[in-house]
Amino acid sequence: MLFINNVFLSFWRTVFQAWLNPFLNVGLTGFGPLTLTLMLVLLIVTILIVGIYLFILSAEDGGKSNATARAAVLGGDLSHSNINNMGLLGLILWGLAGGAVWVSGNMPQFNFSMDRFMLPFMLGSSILLAYLISLIKNQKTQIILVALLVGFAGSRQFQLEDAYRRDWLTQKQLFWQMTERIPNFEKGTILLVNDFPVTYFSDNSLSGPLNWIYSPPQQMNLILYYASFRVGKTLPSVEPGQPHELYYIGPTFYGNTSNIIAVLFSATELLPCIRPRSGRE
Repeated sequence: MLFINNVFLSFWRTVFQAWLNPFLNVGLTGFGPLTLTLMLVLLIVTILIVGIYLFILSAEDGGKSNATARAAVLGGDLSHSNINNMGLLGLILWGLAGGAVWVSGNMPQFNFSMDRFMLPFMLGSSILLAYLISLIKNQKTQIILVALLVGFAGSRQFQLEDAYRRDWLTQKQLFWQMTERIPNFEKGTILLVNDFPVTYFSDNSLSGPLNWIYSPPQQMNLILYYASFRVGKTLPSVEPGQPHELYYIGPTFYGNTSNIIAVLFSATELLPCIRPRSGRE
């Protein structure tokens, strides 16, 4: 029963919700005025270009080439059996993509980093979407719907690109400040940091470039942990004198809780706070 529920929930998320989210999130960007204006311009221009292009393709005097293009884009001249075959193909590809995800006990989700399980469904869900649009009898409605989907999908990609850009700037600022203020670390140092204002970087992914900067090649002398998430879990204790070891899918980190540095980071300030072994602040 749980498996069937996961299949139906995956179908809703990958075939419908993934395409609805750009419409729902277009006003929830957190952008500044300039970036928001650029996103809205991109949205409107894309809708107009795609809509005008498809209306030209659907013109009655377009000839045989336009009829072929119209069939490829909108399914307008496809036979009933071919349309059903397209839907069946999309459903098969969608199901094959989901098999590995469900068997591994995972589900497609929109939040990072579980959104990677959405990727296998893309081909099947796109074909299924085209199939559903082809079932609409009115060709003008088809064109308007396709133009809206492409336009809002483009605006969503713009939002994601800006989120990655801001995360990249935050990461660069972090490592620039660290290299300027902390030229070196003792081998086996554990860095406990506050949660950064980023979306697509975790402490796991930040430990990689941290070691590229400070550790010799193929060695892992440092590890970075979000204090709010790792203390009491990945790092069971912060009491001095506790050895700590973590396999990092390649190298293994060996450290000790007597060698912890707490770092408070913001975009404008980095405050390294070293706790002496005596326990005094």
